[in-house]
Parts: sequence; C-alpha cells; structure tokens
Amino acid sequence: AKHDLGFYYPSGWRIEERDPKTSSPYPDTTELSLWLIDTSAETRSETAVITISTQSLDVVTAPLENHAHHKGHADDHEGEKSNTKQSLKMKGKKTYKYTFPQTATVNREMYYIEVGAKTYSIQTFYEVTNTARSSSYMTDFNKIVESMRVL
Repeated sequence: AKHDLGFYYPSGWRIEERDPKTSSPYPDTTELSLWLIDTSAETRSETAVITISTQSLDVVTAPLENHAHHKGHADDHEGEKSNTKQSLKMKGKKTYKYTFPQTATVNREMYYIEVGAKTYSIQTFYEVTNTARSSSYMTDFNKIVESMRVL
C-alpha cells in the first residue's frame, strides 16, 4: 500500500519497516509500522516508531485517555510529574500530543494525527537509553515531528 508520508531523520539513523502483526499492539488495525534505528547503538537501538492506523483519532487514543491527567488533578501527587495531553494542529490537522514521564527528567512523547479516517502516530522509544546515548535525542525527535508531511 502507498502511504502519503514524508519526514527527515538524522543521518546516523535508518528506517526499518516491520510487520504490524509482530511489531504493533494493534496488528489488525495497523497498516504501517516504521521504526527508526540508531545505527551506532549496540542494544536498544530503536529511537522512534511511526504507525498508520485504520482507526479514527478518538478510537486510537481512547486507551491513553485513562492515563492522561492534568496538573492539579485530585490524584496528582505533590511534586510528581504527571502524564499530560495537549490538543494541537499539526500541518492543519487535528493532533493530540501525550507526554508521559519515564523518569524525573525524561519523557515519552506521542503524537497522534488525524488524516482523513486514519490516524498517523509518531512516538519516542527507549527514551532513557536514547537520552543517555545522545544529548540531542529529543531535539532529533522533534525535528522529525516538525518535518513530517502527511497528505
């Protein structure tokens, strides 16, 4: 299948397409599973994952809704970073960005973009390992997000 998707990525990374049946938690509704790999890494080389789901934005993000809270929420522990959700427009398309802290200083970032009846997503992966390996990891990830073209 042809997918209208384009993006730039760091020269030390490569793209690997994986079978959604083995690489996605939702194999029946995932039609594309692209992984970005740090070619210099010996272990945990995955840096980001891009997927295309045949399901709508609200259906795809429903499982995350239970985990995304806002600061000041009743169950927000004092001083603890909480999971957050932002509604954005990316390239004119409705987008949800989820930020889930992995440690006090490292976050998982997930973007879900509504493209017609489908949902495109890009998210960080092995954040603690990648941040330790490369000080520019989050900057590199954000450049990929900013460069994404979806039609």
